[in-house]
Amino acid sequence: MNSEEIIASLRKREDSPEVVSLLLALEVRKKLKMPKDDIEARIDLPKKGLSLIFKQEGPKTSMLVFVAVQFFSDAEKGFVSFLGELPNKLLFSDNQGEVRTKLGKPTETNKEFRLDRWKQADYVLTVEYAKEDGQIAVITAHVPEYY
Repeated sequence: MNSEEIIASLRKREDSPEVVSLLLALEVRKKLKMPKDDIEARIDLPKKGLSLIFKQEGPKTSMLVFVAVQFFSDAEKGFVSFLGELPNKLLFSDNQGEVRTKLGKPTETNKEFRLDRWKQADYVLTVEYAKEDGQIAVITAHVPEYY
């Protein structure tokens, strides 16, 4: 499964055909549930290098909406590298300069957290770089209102 297939499901409800199909493809069998006193429900799949993040559709509903996905490299402790194609032809071996060459000037940069952010047409893409070698550690695609 490539990243664009996953990203295409952003903004979809948990019961939508796209999200149901995505969860089946990723072999997620347990029912999504918002943890008590939390603002998001996460499905962490460390053996697939992924985390899927859902938020409540509204304050008076338990329906969840898919709002973000994180693609991990093995630089992130406890995760293996996501094996599918990454967004925008990025590679986990890319450093900040290579990422900026591929994506252009970032919309936002945070040196303290070693990340760059780009506003895409339908979502926001955040790239976090590993402290050790400066290569990509995590790529997050999310709806603009997530952060």
